[in-house]
Amino acid sequence: MMKNLNKFIKNRLFIRMFLYFNALLIPVIIVGSIFYIYSVQNSKNETGHELTGNLEFSKEIIENSIQMAVDTSLNLMLDDAFDAQISPSESLSADQKKQFESMFQAITRSQNVSNYVIDNLFVFKDDQWILRSAGAENFDTFFKSLYQFERYPIPFWKTFLTNPSTVQYLEPTLVTTSSGNTKTIIPTVSVKQSDQGNMAVVVCLSTEAIYEMVRKNIVFSGTEFIVFDKKGNTVIASRPELMALETNTLIGVTEQTETDEMSEIDWNQTSYFVTKSTSDRLGWAFFTLTPKHYFYVEAENVLRVTLWSCILLFLIGSIMSLIFSVKLYSPIRNIRDVLINSFADEKNSNFDINFNKKNEFEIINSSLSQLMDVTSATSSKISRISDEYLDNAFSQLIKGHIPEHLAEFNKIIHEDLGFSGDSYVCCCIIFDLNSSFYSEFQDTERYDILEGIRTILQKSFLSHFKMHILEPEPGHFACILNLKDDAERETVIEACENIIESFSYEVEFYTVKIGIGKAHHGINKLWISYAEAQAAIDHGNISGERCVWDASNLPISPAHYFSFKDEEKVINCLKAKDLTGLENIIDTLLDQMDADPAKMIKKNALFDELYRTAVRYAADQQLDIFTLLNQDDYQAFKKRGLIQDETVDSKAMIMSLFGALLESAQSGADHSHQLVQDVIQYIEAHYFEDIYLERIATDLGISVKHLSRSFKTHTNINLTNYISAKRIEISKALLADSSMTIDEICQKVGIHSRVTFYRLFKKHVGTNPSNFRKSEEHAR
Repeated sequence: MMKNLNKFIKNRLFIRMFLYFNALLIPVIIVGSIFYIYSVQNSKNETGHELTGNLEFSKEIIENSIQMAVDTSLNLMLDDAFDAQISPSESLSADQKKQFESMFQAITRSQNVSNYVIDNLFVFKDDQWILRSAGAENFDTFFKSLYQFERYPIPFWKTFLTNPSTVQYLEPTLVTTSSGNTKTIIPTVSVKQSDQGNMAVVVCLSTEAIYEMVRKNIVFSGTEFIVFDKKGNTVIASRPELMALETNTLIGVTEQTETDEMSEIDWNQTSYFVTKSTSDRLGWAFFTLTPKHYFYVEAENVLRVTLWSCILLFLIGSIMSLIFSVKLYSPIRNIRDVLINSFADEKNSNFDINFNKKNEFEIINSSLSQLMDVTSATSSKISRISDEYLDNAFSQLIKGHIPEHLAEFNKIIHEDLGFSGDSYVCCCIIFDLNSSFYSEFQDTERYDILEGIRTILQKSFLSHFKMHILEPEPGHFACILNLKDDAERETVIEACENIIESFSYEVEFYTVKIGIGKAHHGINKLWISYAEAQAAIDHGNISGERCVWDASNLPISPAHYFSFKDEEKVINCLKAKDLTGLENIIDTLLDQMDADPAKMIKKNALFDELYRTAVRYAADQQLDIFTLLNQDDYQAFKKRGLIQDETVDSKAMIMSLFGALLESAQSGADHSHQLVQDVIQYIEAHYFEDIYLERIATDLGISVKHLSRSFKTHTNINLTNYISAKRIEISKALLADSSMTIDEICQKVGIHSRVTFYRLFKKHVGTNPSNFRKSEEHAR
């Protein structure tokens, strides 16, 4: 058990999954930390406002209570009982003394109004008697024994008998009662002056009552509080230490702290937040001191939840990593083993995977990537084979040869091409490229232009019909259109007219000619439509009236003048070196044309097809047909429509060509091999120039077709792609080993368009030049 556990713990899959699961801790920790900081600040703000608000409320209650007590003393001086008795006590008669009873009742009523804040209330109008709710007391006895003020002796009180009218808040002081109890009170004195003498009303405010008013509105039980009067004397404090030890400190805080703001203070080895409120009416300063840790209680709860969440996620991540590793490792390992065994096969020896230095995921990822590349290449190859099959089959059909498996072919064109109708029309479109085209564009650009032309033709017809397009030779296109009914043929003519119009602005590079065959039912009659389209172009070359020729409007018979079987007969005679048989075949074909009104057109077409057959045979035999003809004969065969005069012995020309082919057939193989070597050397020496198929053929003195076919046969790559590959190979070396810019490299290898260079580089290398250079620098 432990051995297996250690195996999985050491397994990279477990480690990676463990790290992935526990990566969830990162956002949890970040969010928890942010929320913790927010909670601390929010708690400080909200609790600070609550503390300040409660302190303000306590201050207002105290202000109102003290004001009520002062108002009580003022009202007492206005009582009628005291108005009748305002005179020195010695002058009172026995009857007047009886009036004291009414004064005692007035004092009792006044004290009961604010009984919760008043500790004592007494009145004196001379230095003989003190009047209070309990009765009259001797002046000296009262201040010495009954209610002794620590801070204020008897002479102090006598001064109020001579002072003018006033209301005074005295400083807090200790008093000792007749029972020996000591307490702190705040005396307030109201003096009324009259002709009969002064009358003083003394209200003693209870600091215990004021203490309770503040304590009841404290938010936290641990909050301390203290109140100072306007002289800095302590009125009340929640702890004696605040009064005895920290009075000066809190006075300093009073001077530095603005009202309704919190500041910090360290006292008694504890940090506090201080809130303050000032009474404008009394001149007192109210303070609360709240320990800081009360503000962190909520935030600590958040921190605690975050911590436990992290611990829980860590445990879950560990368990889940172990479970998933156990569940997934076996199938992943099996996949890896299958891929390793697959790539160990000799048939897959071209795969380059280092299994020893990679974990399972990297092996599988690398292997699958290469498998996808192989699959993609195979799919592309199958697609090319399919296209080649369709091209070959249609090429046979337009020559009059019916494929062996016609039913299977019909199924393919219906499923893959979407052919549904039974009516077919063939359009032959020829782009007669002139010298400006070859001098203006590079070989790679010419290839792209012709591919673009092919795409435009496809889109022009595909918007109306299902179709397939052949390109027997560069610039010559045979478009096979599937019509749902014969009425769609008018649409074919319109599409061809639009094509002519689309390419009319580039007449300096090529001339466009279009021949449209008639519509025929059945794929086996496609050759008739193709022959009619060819004949229509031949007729147009003679008349020269327009660029689109419709066979339905021309005197062309549907007879095929050179079928696929006829071509096979010619090829067989050439292989057998039977010139007599060749001549008999040609005579038979010419005899069939004698009764045809369009025999001149068909004769031209026949010799054109015979020339093409000779060219194909020469390519198969790796011969250069250009060297077998003089310049005039070559141009006559090359350009359709020049053999128009019956005085020209076309038969003699074609027989002469066939004879030269047979004589050169044996010695042509060695010549073709040497030709390819010469072409490769030519490219090595001129790759940085604007070289292309036609220029190489001209410089080497051979025909374009022979050069193209011979090179493709020996190298299995067409010449244009070989030149591009050579340039890109040199570009890779320059990108890796030099500091030249990409534009400089373009010019260096003979590609003058940056866009073309990027496209070709991506096609051959799989990435763009910039990324290739970076990868090479990183590898070093």
